[in-house]
Amino acid sequence: MLLFEQIKEITGGYLQEKVYEKMYLTALDSPEGDFIDVGCAQGASTISLALALKKRNSNYKVYSIDRFNQSAALLFFDSVEKNVEQLNINLEKFLLKDYVKIIIVGRDIVPNRKKIGFIFLDADGAIDRDFKRYYNNLQEGGIIVIDDYEKIFNIQTKTRFLKWQNEKQINSYLKNQNLSSLFEYTPLGKQYTIYKMVTFLINQGYIEVIEILDGTLFAKKTKKIEYNEKTDLELHNIRKEILNEYNWRHKKVIQEYRKLHKSFSMLSQYSSCDRIIAYEKYNYSVKKEERFTKVYEWDKEEQFLIEDDYIIQDIWYSDYKEIKDKLDTKGECLIDVSCMQGKRIKDFLEKEKIIKLSIYSIIIKENIIGAIVFLYSEGGKFWENKEKIRKIHENISLDFVVLQKEVEPYLSL
Repeated sequence: MLLFEQIKEITGGYLQEKVYEKMYLTALDSPEGDFIDVGCAQGASTISLALALKKRNSNYKVYSIDRFNQSAALLFFDSVEKNVEQLNINLEKFLLKDYVKIIIVGRDIVPNRKKIGFIFLDADGAIDRDFKRYYNNLQEGGIIVIDDYEKIFNIQTKTRFLKWQNEKQINSYLKNQNLSSLFEYTPLGKQYTIYKMVTFLINQGYIEVIEILDGTLFAKKTKKIEYNEKTDLELHNIRKEILNEYNWRHKKVIQEYRKLHKSFSMLSQYSSCDRIIAYEKYNYSVKKEERFTKVYEWDKEEQFLIEDDYIIQDIWYSDYKEIKDKLDTKGECLIDVSCMQGKRIKDFLEKEKIIKLSIYSIIIKENIIGAIVFLYSEGGKFWENKEKIRKIHENISLDFVVLQKEVEPYLSL
């Protein structure tokens, strides 16, 4: 196995082997100084950069920076300690621990290195924050590599941000990300935010493009130019523009999905459930798997009061295969929560005192495009008028097809 294939396999790196190899080769010829890796995950980029320092017999280090939780790129979703341990294990396999300094965001002081030769940015899309912190100390001719430089709306934008139904959902998600508002985040996706900000910086002469390889930008600092308050304000205004664009797109999408309200109110009359949720299928491109995301919810009081709503947003995130296997030939199943295998969603449903899920898949030409899920709490009697539900369910299936066509223009550039 070739070296960079091995690095990608061991670390679960998301980028192509040729991108890691390009980083290594570019780092070999970068100016003297420390290397900054923001969003290192399991270490594919850090290892590629550290190998270059080792080859150069350099005394500088790679500063490997990450939150080490709440990311699909990590081995453990919610354990900082285990993820840091895994990164150290990966570094040890390549005998590189002496060339790397690990920085845990939120715990450690993020370094302000005075002499930087190489910067790799692959975190949350906060280009303004990272340029403000590192750019002025990057040597002239220093390398900046930025992943996700693409003018697109990513899958998370299309399936989550633009379909959130209310402010409670949004605020719950932001709270989990330790953010106070959507302005601090990337509501139209990491790629689109990066594209807008970085294109501005290119046009202003802060960096000069070397190459774009599979959506990863390789550039260098060619002038003695400072990142200043005026530049920071310009990027601040770009964030404002993105948020305004998000707001009008989101409003249009939600107006369409609210058309489901009447049908779901009718469904509720033929069931003793507490809540009904509609999901749509999408293909998660990074791991090449099918997932479902929530696009509509009805409850007894027609309110959205669940603080941890972002979890149930992806109720089939880890349990899709388990549930799909239980669907009968009619595309229906009844599941006891206590028998579910997926720990994350099972724990959440038990906390919410949900004991049963009744599921009706939405099928068009043999392909499941979504599902209607009835949630039943403990203490109530379980009953459903299946004949009535099936009739309404058929109409909702047709509505879904129309809705998907209606909202597509607002989910695309």
